[in-house]
Amino acid sequence: MSSSPGVRSKTRVAIVGCGIGGLTCALALGQYSSLEVSLYESAPKLAERGAGITIWARTWEILKKLGLEQDLVALLPDDVKIEDKPTVAFQFRKADQGKGLSFYELKTNGGSLNYHRGEFQQVLLRHISSTVKARIHLGKRLVSFEESEQGVELVFADGSRANCDVMVAADGIKSVSRRVLLNELARKASDAGEDSAEYTETIDPIFSGTVAYRGLVSSKILQEKFPNHRTITTPTNYWGKNKHLIVYPISQGRLVNVVAFCSDRSLEGTTYKGPWVNDTPTNEFASNYASWEEEVRVLVENVENPTAWAIHALKPLKTYVSRRVALLGDAAHAMTPHQGAGAGQAIDDAFVLSALLGSTLCNPESIPQVLQAYNAVRQPFGNRVVAASRAQGLFYEFNAPGFEDIHSEGQDTISKARLEEGAEQLVQTWVWLWTTSATEERNRALKMLEESTKRIE
Repeated sequence: MSSSPGVRSKTRVAIVGCGIGGLTCALALGQYSSLEVSLYESAPKLAERGAGITIWARTWEILKKLGLEQDLVALLPDDVKIEDKPTVAFQFRKADQGKGLSFYELKTNGGSLNYHRGEFQQVLLRHISSTVKARIHLGKRLVSFEESEQGVELVFADGSRANCDVMVAADGIKSVSRRVLLNELARKASDAGEDSAEYTETIDPIFSGTVAYRGLVSSKILQEKFPNHRTITTPTNYWGKNKHLIVYPISQGRLVNVVAFCSDRSLEGTTYKGPWVNDTPTNEFASNYASWEEEVRVLVENVENPTAWAIHALKPLKTYVSRRVALLGDAAHAMTPHQGAGAGQAIDDAFVLSALLGSTLCNPESIPQVLQAYNAVRQPFGNRVVAASRAQGLFYEFNAPGFEDIHSEGQDTISKARLEEGAEQLVQTWVWLWTTSATEERNRALKMLEESTKRIE
């Protein structure tokens, strides 16, 4: 598949999965006339499950570059101002007792921006439909793919096939693409007499030991039940032994997003029995917080149509790529949600990968070098965030080092100073979300691509 002298062949990009990562990648790729983009989604229609996502300054920088600022600002409450100065992102509160205690305000540049996942997806879709010459194929469930020197052939459950020069696998935590890619790398390692376990042991997600109950509360109802409830205006992180809640307003303040976590550390790494996502009665999950302070009880007792999510994560992958396939988002680094970084990391992936694929150095023949540059930047970073997110969840539930003496809910032996110290420790591993820029990583990846192509020449 060589190009004619002076003529650059269009690089055919297939994106598998139309979640936030896949759609962001499609939008970012749409600015390059050298690319031909197709999207494949297993569902018959596009609809995001789950309620809220958090966007930090690092991710906001990318979204502005993609031209989404105006539409996304319109989804925020009128009193939210995005400014490059310290803004309260979360209030931390110990709440697993009769009377709660606020002990820390997390202030970050720009604060945290919180969205309904479905509304965020609709913004992406509108921009793709108006600016990107890409076709979205629905009802296309990938079952396998085959790589060759010439490209990738995708095989779908309905018997159809598609061909591309490079495949972007954004098919989520249960990624078929990851399974195929890692099994093939394991086979090659075994054939070469090398250890294949480092690939096979990271294929399947592992249960974190945590179940998250997700749902929405009407701000109007919350105001009636508990006037001036802090979460109507202020994102709040409620701490407790083996349980915590992340709560914040979304949809221009009309709704409050509630994610209530219950953990059993002894179950981490075991096989979860039952569906990963399930509807649950409000009173059933609310009973987990019966001994907590009133403002938490009011929240959980008024959640509409809650769902229970068994939180899974991936072990760190040795690689996110093969020669012509790149894993993106949860397919590469599915993580627990404790840093609010999952969606942002998928957007980071899309930002870096799209710049490489759109580079003048990218053509159907140079795809392996393009993906190696992507992997060199994103694989170590994504794996670090997976570990940091897990560690942060331990702080929220008094299971981190330094809290070994906290054995049960409601212990009031934790001083405010000790709580503040714990908060300061976790912030040190969180600060990257509002103090670093993915632009630096993009530029580093482009420099790597330039150097690798020079070596080949």
